[in-house]
Amino acid sequence: MDNGDLTSYYSVVSGYSYSVHGFTYTIVATDYNMQVGLKYRFRIRSRNANGWSDYSDTLMVGLGPKPCKPAAPIKSIDVSSSSDTSVKLVWNALSYQTLKVDFMTLYMDDGLGVNFRKVFSGDSSEFTVSNLTSGVVYSYYITATNFNGEGEASEIAKIKSCVAPMNVKAPVLVQQTSTSVQLKWHKPHDGGCPIQSYSIYSDNGNETDGFIHNLEQHAIKNQPYLFEYLFTFATSMTGSVIRFKLSAQNEIASTLSDNYL
Repeated sequence: MDNGDLTSYYSVVSGYSYSVHGFTYTIVATDYNMQVGLKYRFRIRSRNANGWSDYSDTLMVGLGPKPCKPAAPIKSIDVSSSSDTSVKLVWNALSYQTLKVDFMTLYMDDGLGVNFRKVFSGDSSEFTVSNLTSGVVYSYYITATNFNGEGEASEIAKIKSCVAPMNVKAPVLVQQTSTSVQLKWHKPHDGGCPIQSYSIYSDNGNETDGFIHNLEQHAIKNQPYLFEYLFTFATSMTGSVIRFKLSAQNEIASTLSDNYL
């Protein structure tokens, strides 16, 4: 074995004897002043009545364990980095490892929780998985690998290929009176998860306060198949120019329309 610096000469492991140990021998690190975190080279040769053989190929071993179990990957909080057919996953790098982590590996299943395959291997702490089926729950886990091999897998993270509703448009006017407006709206792209609820927001009629009023929340909330409603206003609002926006919500988040009526 060498001294763990990859350049020193080899020295004989003095504790080994073929007649005693045969083909197996345990090297106790403290007996040979081996240091944790270093990589040691080993080679063997044999001898018979005619002399010594050539040296074997070199075996290199890092003095330390494989990487510890990492935390499971999570979906990035950057909502713009994912879609209903792709998801950006992030994970934390392992710290305080005896041997340097060389790379991380991300595995995912087929959406059925059965067949896992490697989709990424490298030193990055993020990866975007593409070509997913919208609305399907996929399972992911990661491992860390150092010189001695691949460590224990993380817990499995189950993440649905789904984002907040997209292409939400403002409601349209059906009819109006001096104290009411009847509005209708169209179902937007659900983002991969079913629409759960709609909301209609209005301003104060002065075009400066923003869309601060959630109208008839008790009647519209949790009504995913409701696409038209008659809203009434106090007589004091008669003559006001009121603006309206639509919000659509699924299990991920809600999206407010960019435009307004």
